[in-house]
Amino acid sequence: MERQQTVWTAHQKKELWRETYPECSMYAWLKQTAERWGSLGALYFEGKTVNYKEMFRQIERCNRAFQAIGVKKGDFVTVISPNIPQAVYAFYALNSLGAVGNMLHPALSAEEIKSAVVKTDSRVVVVLDMFAEKLGEVTWPEGFEVLPVVMHVSDALPPVKSLLYRTLKEKKTASGLSWNGFLKKGDGYAFRDNGGAGDDTAAVMYSGGTTGESKGVMLSNRNFNALSIQSYDTMGIDDVSGMKVLDILPIFHGTGLGICIHSMLCNGIGVFLIPLFNAEKCSKLIFKHKIEFLFGVPAFYDAVLRCPEFEKYNGSFLRVIGSCGDVLSDKTRKRINAFLEKSGSPCTITNGYGMTECTAGCCYEPFFFKKPGTSGIMNPDMLCKIVEPGTHNEVPTGAVGELCIAGPTLMQGYYRNEEATNKTLQKHADGILWLHTGDAFSIDEEGYLTFHQRLDRMFIVAGFNIYPSRIEDVVYTVNGVKQCCVVGKSAPVVGRKTVCYVIPDENADRTALKEQIKAAVRKELPEYAQLKAVVFLDEFPKTRLNKVDYHALERREDDE
Repeated sequence: MERQQTVWTAHQKKELWRETYPECSMYAWLKQTAERWGSLGALYFEGKTVNYKEMFRQIERCNRAFQAIGVKKGDFVTVISPNIPQAVYAFYALNSLGAVGNMLHPALSAEEIKSAVVKTDSRVVVVLDMFAEKLGEVTWPEGFEVLPVVMHVSDALPPVKSLLYRTLKEKKTASGLSWNGFLKKGDGYAFRDNGGAGDDTAAVMYSGGTTGESKGVMLSNRNFNALSIQSYDTMGIDDVSGMKVLDILPIFHGTGLGICIHSMLCNGIGVFLIPLFNAEKCSKLIFKHKIEFLFGVPAFYDAVLRCPEFEKYNGSFLRVIGSCGDVLSDKTRKRINAFLEKSGSPCTITNGYGMTECTAGCCYEPFFFKKPGTSGIMNPDMLCKIVEPGTHNEVPTGAVGELCIAGPTLMQGYYRNEEATNKTLQKHADGILWLHTGDAFSIDEEGYLTFHQRLDRMFIVAGFNIYPSRIEDVVYTVNGVKQCCVVGKSAPVVGRKTVCYVIPDENADRTALKEQIKAAVRKELPEYAQLKAVVFLDEFPKTRLNKVDYHALERREDDE
């Protein structure tokens, strides 16, 4: 792709630009970059440490087992699991064979699992025992046989914990081939590296699906390998080997697999795998093990900030803290940065932007200069433009439009969905293939991007465009507001009315708080953006990826 000179180029060191990225499998790139760290911790799970040497041994053993049950290059194998070591081994083993990981959310219904398995012709399903019973609920098409390979958490635990877990928590009824039985089948087979190419599909990851059926995003080896290099380039730390990351973002999530696992492991950073989020447990792990890297959605930071460790202990060891997946409120940002400053940490929380369709993060706040309220600048070798929605026409600098991006991490397309692929990936007059994100952004003279919101969240009141995030920014300035979400609801004459849902602080006076919120919006925003209702909730509905489900709020009927 011809490099495009743009306004943010001055912020990127020339040595960061690369003409090519690794044209090999994810496994081969990991092996090439990480084999020298044999004795360093690679995976940490419930008190057990797996070093790089042992991790590669387990991946290669898993590779032999997949061969034994007939998995070959080009096959799809479904993986249904939270963050556990076996899921990591299985994914890289499949990748080394040239097979494709079909990564499914464990919370999917039996019918949704059936649809994804049949559509990709996955004849092997690697599944954690507690979700295996869903496969038993499925009536497969005639002649379609599925072999479940059932993983158990106990197999990855230290001996005492393993015994206790098997006794107290483990599912005894999961049918299929047990993980240990699966591995034994590979005895007598030789490890085979099928030498996958950069443009081979490595994984199918699924979009959030809040506006309809989830789409399978096809991501290549090159996509993930390019991201691993870009991730290092954006860290601002010369040697990160031996550092650690807390991975609460799941392996079936683009950021979870792409950044928190692949990018970290390729750069010598050990991964603390968290299968189920618990704020107190995560907070204790952070301080006990002095974990340097944190990535999470805003809800993660809101939760851990309420834990006593963030009041009692020093966080000077923290080096990179990234927020992704949703809008980070100014209140949360200030609380985290105040803690970091008090601790003497050299970092501040970094906002960013990304989506599964570009593997994960493609935009970051650079360590050398941050602009609060922005999403930062594009990753090295990533391009962007802002266009009028529904067109290829660029808008003036500072104007709001649809963000389009291009670069080496763009998806190959949606699996077996040509119509959606052609709508999202479009070649412009400049000859470059651009991803139309569906997100409203603006860009300033220095190349810093500001997110406004999803275009499908924007609504019109009496002919005026309403950007919910702008109203939310004002509401968050009011003391007593823990979380808020603004949506447009159907209304006669004006078309939509503006409703603000609020989760208040525990001891807030709700009557007074409602008036304070309305007063703040009256003071800061024009008449057409005023709130018609403020509704208090104890919690917000969430999508499977733990984001606020805006559409569920739009459908509520209790806003008066």
